[in-house]
Order: sequence, then C-alpha cells, then structure tokens
Amino acid sequence: MNNKERKSTELKDKSAQEIFVGDIMSSYSGEIQLNSPLNEKVVYKEGWFYLENEDGISILESESSSFEIVGNNTENPDFFKEGFRISFWGDD
Repeated sequence: MNNKERKSTELKDKSAQEIFVGDIMSSYSGEIQLNSPLNEKVVYKEGWFYLENEDGISILESESSSFEIVGNNTENPDFFKEGFRISFWGDD
C-alpha cells in the first residue's frame, strides 16, 4: 500500500518522514531509544490520531523528535501485535 492510499496525520517523525495511520512508531530521547520495550501503532478514531499500545492509547498531537517510524502495520505486521510488546532490545 503506498502513502497516497493511507491517511496522513500531517505530522513528521524525528527523521522528517510523514506519519500515516498504520505506521509503527518507536520512542527516542535524543539519539537514545527510551527503555521502553514497546512500539506504538498510529490509529485514527473519532476524528483524532492516537498512538496505541497494549497499555492503552495516547493522542498524537504534534510533531516530535522523540518518535521514529520503524515500519507500518501492512508491511511489518510483526512489529506490532495487539496485546504483545515488540522489543528491539531482545527478549527479556
């Protein structure tokens, strides 16, 4: 699925890539990934964009240098599975 077929949030990640619904985001602080073993999926519900993970959802309101797109739900479904934390730090 190309970006023209996906809903844009009109926001950009830390690498200035446009963020779309279905993108999988990872959190960073400066150049270091936060010690959080989960990725978050961008979703659109009731007129708002959210970051969704196993702990719930939070509103995606503004561009942030702390988020990076690591894939999308269509091409990389294993990066985000509802109810599971996906870690790039290895299994704990």
